[in-house]
Amino acid sequence: MTTQMELEAKESPQKIELQLQENHATLSKIVSYIKKKKPAFALTMARGSSGYAALYLKYLLENKLGLITSSQQLSTVSIYQSPLELRHALAIAISQSGKSPDLCENIRYAKKKGALTLCFVNDVNSPLAKEAELVVPLFAGQEKAVAATKSFLTSLSAAIHMVAELAEDKLLLRSLQKMPQAMQNTLQVNSLSLIKAFEKVNNLFVLARGFSHPIAMEAALKFKETCSIHAEGFSSAEVLHGPFALVKKDFHALLFAQNDVSLTTTMETCKKIQKAKGITFLIANETHSKTIHACSDKVIIVPKSIHPVCDPLMYLQLLYPFFAKLAVKKGLDPDNPQNLQKVTETL
Repeated sequence: MTTQMELEAKESPQKIELQLQENHATLSKIVSYIKKKKPAFALTMARGSSGYAALYLKYLLENKLGLITSSQQLSTVSIYQSPLELRHALAIAISQSGKSPDLCENIRYAKKKGALTLCFVNDVNSPLAKEAELVVPLFAGQEKAVAATKSFLTSLSAAIHMVAELAEDKLLLRSLQKMPQAMQNTLQVNSLSLIKAFEKVNNLFVLARGFSHPIAMEAALKFKETCSIHAEGFSSAEVLHGPFALVKKDFHALLFAQNDVSLTTTMETCKKIQKAKGITFLIANETHSKTIHACSDKVIIVPKSIHPVCDPLMYLQLLYPFFAKLAVKKGLDPDNPQNLQKVTETL
């Protein structure tokens, strides 16, 4: 059985290729405008998976531009109606549907308070797109499965594209052009061993650091959302500050080996889990495949890294079909998870 979720996830390479072509002129204008405005800080607004795309964008903006970025607590405006000083801010909303009232209200408020407003959105005719001054289309196409896959990955690629242009990072821009093929190659990696390993698991950590940290958070959400498995995502450093007390014999952890200076921390955390007799699964790329096998009980290798910033997309391209297959193996419907709906409207 091939689910809608799996089919949509596998469309991601083509959707990103289309997005890169279609957004070239749009982003050129947006980048010029942002540079002209010279924002002093950025504020992100998002819910669910899009919230983790916003966290990924925070890593990009702070590491590539030195632009301090914070996540807006939407209830500050939508419920508490507290005044905020937003002059000189770049307010960024990320959404697949663009329909949630709290997102629309917050972006409207930010614009009223003098912020430059921008949104990444799949539906360019949505209420959110009409509220924002600048709109970056995702070009993910219709997404029928409740769990976001291609809309999340296209959010990440659009974020990379915009920030790489702002930073005038030619290497990252060239690497981004290679992303669709790299993701297509990743679809050939066999995830059967992961399905067998996690079929009976009820609790686990999903860990990473740096640019892969938001992907760990998203993966933990997908374990819960599609497979009814209680998973918690953490930074591989933050997990040591309290949550690590849960690690005991046979406790499972899925880790991502980010291909940059954060790798050492993740490997050290992996070893600590093994020392506590936990069971570790590490997803890495070919770049470090020879040095990491001794650090984990099981290593899944994806194709060679094209750029550390792009690695997380390859990891998720592997995992999204895995989540769909694991859910089916457990007798669940990943296209229509219990108690959830595609468009969630909150205030």
